[in-house]
Amino acid sequence: KITDTYTKLLTQKTANENVVMVMIDQKSIDRIRFPWKRKLYANIIEYLNDYGHAKVVTFDSLISSPDNDFPESDEYFFNTISKYNNFIGAFNSDVNVPSESALNEEYFNKIAVKSAITVDYQKDYPPAILHKILKLRTEYIDSVSNFGQVATPHDIDTYVRMSIFLFLH
Repeated sequence: KITDTYTKLLTQKTANENVVMVMIDQKSIDRIRFPWKRKLYANIIEYLNDYGHAKVVTFDSLISSPDNDFPESDEYFFNTISKYNNFIGAFNSDVNVPSESALNEEYFNKIAVKSAITVDYQKDYPPAILHKILKLRTEYIDSVSNFGQVATPHDIDTYVRMSIFLFLH
């Protein structure tokens, strides 16, 4: 209750006009089959950058499997996001990620370099740390210039009051 009260008192009450959120709503899902071809996401990213002059574009979807129905759509998506250094892709750390679904050390290090993960190369990683990040497509990791954590735990009352940061030392 104290945290909620402070948040209400100290939080800006009006929306920032410089921030735009593009969301997939039910109307969009009904109009275009879901999941969408990744080329459609690429078109949105291109539009935001080329016509909207976006300073930052974040994408909170985890790209962990190929689009088997439209592989050319994947290729277009990866080529598109590699053109923009303002694109922030998503990774998810979770203690419940099974080891066969976790990143190997090589790709873990690639994400670490492109995100806020602090890596101390002088120490060995505890093996459990590598099992906390869900495996992403290699092409996605290689195409994205920045990564951000998307795990957002909520309290028992379903409100989000904190965020997970994964720092490795």
